[in-house]
Amino acid sequence: MKRPTWATVVGVLAIIFGILGVLAGVQEIAIPSMIEMQKEMMTSFSEGKTPDGKSVPEMSWEIKKDGEKQKIDMSQMFEGIEEQFEHPEWYKSWAAVLGLISLVVAALYLLSGILLLMAKQFSIRIFYVAIGVSVIWAIVQAIIYSQADSSMLMAAQIPSSISSVVIDIILLVVVFIGSKEAFSTEQAEI
Repeated sequence: MKRPTWATVVGVLAIIFGILGVLAGVQEIAIPSMIEMQKEMMTSFSEGKTPDGKSVPEMSWEIKKDGEKQKIDMSQMFEGIEEQFEHPEWYKSWAAVLGLISLVVAALYLLSGILLLMAKQFSIRIFYVAIGVSVIWAIVQAIIYSQADSSMLMAAQIPSSISSVVIDIILLVVVFIGSKEAFSTEQAEI
């Protein structure tokens, strides 16, 4: 029996989302070092120096407000940006763990997509497990990041967790209502 269209579509989407999840997990592992680097850069700019210690030309803007010229010192703006890179101390040490868990969840998601395309008997069960683990992990991440007291971290992570849950539920419904005939026996040709 031929693999159903829904299995092809869901399998390809699961592979794509799995790959994107792996990349997001790697990014999460690297975030603390990127934040430190950006923080150092903003600190040095606010002090009038480049990261390698050279002097930065004085940066300012002149604007007209209420008919009067006002000068905006860019070093103050850099200090404000620097505050946005503040993250809780626990995040720096736990980012690698969160990233590794995200990598494992994404790899399971990727594997489930590949198995759906292969139309193996156990593909549907693996997919249900992958979706369940993905939904649970997205909810756990949303809870963790909502407690972070960092507006930048919350704004970056919570929307992606919510969208992940919505996408997972849609894919779950498609698999749940789709015909499973092709998965009932091993197929020699697909």
